[in-house]
Amino acid sequence: MKKLLKVLICFMLLFGLTTAVYAASGSWSSTYNIRNGNAGYGVLNSRTMNMRNSRQTYAVTITPNQTAGGAVSMRLERNGILGWRSVGNTQNFHQTSRSTRNFSSSNSGNYRFHIWITGRTDTRSTGDIGVSWTDR
Repeated sequence: MKKLLKVLICFMLLFGLTTAVYAASGSWSSTYNIRNGNAGYGVLNSRTMNMRNSRQTYAVTITPNQTAGGAVSMRLERNGILGWRSVGNTQNFHQTSRSTRNFSSSNSGNYRFHIWITGRTDTRSTGDIGVSWTDR
């Protein structure tokens, strides 16, 4: 009986630690290619991230390749009963050089980044974006 109990406890610890490590951090990267329309801005939403832990810190790095001569802005959004809502403040990025900004969330759920680029009408902005997150 004691041996079975030891095996069961080891299994629970191993499974619990594996789950915690899996949920504790992650990352993804992609490119963006946004055309500024007649209003002088373009909009892009990132992929949805399902966060199981309630307190996350996100580091977002944007590396522009081609710019429209305006600003790159981003905010973290959470999907709730009434749809996507902003979480925290809007962050501005350098449009001509690599820059990193930090965001945080305090609830579990589905999150995404809402990105918009302002600039000259009928121009295109391209670049790379990387997102990583960890528990706080």
